[in-house]
Amino acid sequence: MEVVGPRKRTTTAVAFSLGFGIGLLALPGFAWVFQDWRHLQAVISVPLVIFVAWSWYLPESPRWLVAKGKLKKARKVLLQAGVANNIEIKNVDSIIEQLRRKITEQDEA
Repeated sequence: MEVVGPRKRTTTAVAFSLGFGIGLLALPGFAWVFQDWRHLQAVISVPLVIFVAWSWYLPESPRWLVAKGKLKKARKVLLQAGVANNIEIKNVDSIIEQLRRKITEQDEA
């Protein structure tokens, strides 16, 4: 959620939640097809296995990296995000400084 712009955060949150709801709606159908609980468990575990494997390839959020003092890695992640979205990010250092200020303000509050 931290790497999604403010205008798209609601849509992204709903998209994440939809997966859970769709899974609950699909579960009775899977239970009807796979009546042995072991087979059912294997089938419904596939998305979890895929998600866990996928999570190893996801970069840490720039905000978290800045909070932990990993500024070079945060810069790299921001630049990679720009490349992935076909956006040239010219002010990476100012973005990192803004993140650093916001984190400091939140820590002091």
